Formats: sequence, structure tokens, C-alpha cells
Amino acid sequence: MKTSLIIALIFALAGVLVWYLLYSRDGVREPRYAVLDAFGFGLLAILIALPLEAILIPNGAQISAVTVQPTTIDALRLALMVAITEESAKFLPLALFIHRRRYFNRAVDGVIYFALAGLAFGVIENLLYVWRFGADIGLYRSIVLVFFHAATSGIVGFAFAKAKIEKRSLAGTLSLFILIIFEHAIYDWGLIVAQPLSIGISLLITAGLNVTLFVLYYQARHYDIEHGLIAAKAAPTQIITPTNPT
Repeated sequence: MKTSLIIALIFALAGVLVWYLLYSRDGVREPRYAVLDAFGFGLLAILIALPLEAILIPNGAQISAVTVQPTTIDALRLALMVAITEESAKFLPLALFIHRRRYFNRAVDGVIYFALAGLAFGVIENLLYVWRFGADIGLYRSIVLVFFHAATSGIVGFAFAKAKIEKRSLAGTLSLFILIIFEHAIYDWGLIVAQPLSIGISLLITAGLNVTLFVLYYQARHYDIEHGLIAAKAAPTQIITPTNPT
């Protein structure tokens, strides 16, 4: 019964974010096939990340249970490998696929599509944790990591979309991508070390990322309004339907 409630909570929180990103403020409905593609790339990311972690990191799914000294290089190495693997799996395939899509033409699209991919990744990861470690771990992840993967992907997606709109190089996106990897790694490091201070740092990081996701969504929408990419009061029923989905 408890496990069922935790699974329901995971899906309910995911549904709240989907509603917020797609229906609450955007004003322009994203193509349904594009939304499904984003979810699909999140699932693809799991299929890429899990085998790689199994190869690179024995018992990678149980990384937080690894016993290491707080200052050893092993903790940082393990955390960094997980962060590089997961963030790359979430960002790179979707970025290559979506960059030239005609519907990917606003800053808010970068937040929406990459956050949805990250959300799909996070939901599956949380369900795997519930299955392997029980409802208590699932409850912790549901509350503390509610939008963690959506946030890390959506933040980089915002920079990626802006670079396309402004026809700039991807240097800024790459820099932010590396920063997100380090934030992810520090979060994991804090749990591996499992000291009060390190756990506090991890909690601050995940809280900051969750807040940043919503702040960037707000900023992206206003960026699009200022640049004439969406109307200030776009009709809620407006749907993007390009004749050529590519």
C-alpha cells in the first residue's frame, strides 16, 4: 500500500510539472508529437545511462551506499562519472534531434522540451529506486529530487534555445552544461560522503535547481515576448502545426 502511494505521488508531481510547462502560462500549445518525442528522449537517456554506469561504475545504482572517506578522490570520481553520464545522455541526443526542428524556435521551447525529457528520466529513475530500495527511499526522492533532472536539463535547454535564436556559438551552452555537470556531481558527492554538512550542501543544490527551473521558464517566456516570438496574451488554444515537422 505504501509503495503504491509513493508511485502515485511520483506520477502526480510529474503531472503538475507537465501541466505547468505546457498549459499554465506558455500560451502556445506545443505539437503533441514533439512533446511525445521529448518524453521518448528521456526514456532513451535512461537506456543509455544505466548500461554505461554499470560498465563504468560497479553497482552504480547504489552509489550513495559506497563507503568512502569524505575527502578521498574516489567520492568525487564516482559522483563525476555519474553526472557526466546522466547529463550527457539527457542532453546530447535530444539536442542533436531538436536543433533544426521548426517548432524549436523560442527560448521557452528550450526549457519545455529539455525539462520534459529530464522529467521522464527522473520519473523512471525514481521508480527504479522504489523497486530496488523500497518506499522510504522513493518518498525521499519524490520530495527532495522532485524536479532535479527536469531542472538540470531545462536549464541547459534554455541556453541552447537562446543560442539558436540569436545565432550564437554554443560556447555559452557548453559552459553552462559543464557547470550543471559539476552541480550534479557535488550533489551526488554530498550523499556519498553522507556527513551532515555534505548532505546539507546536496539539499541546497537540489532546492536551488528546482527554483531555477521555474525562474528560467518565467524569464524565457518574457524573453520570447520581448523578441516578438509569442504574443503577450497569446490565445490559449493556439497550436503550432508546422507543415514540415523537421
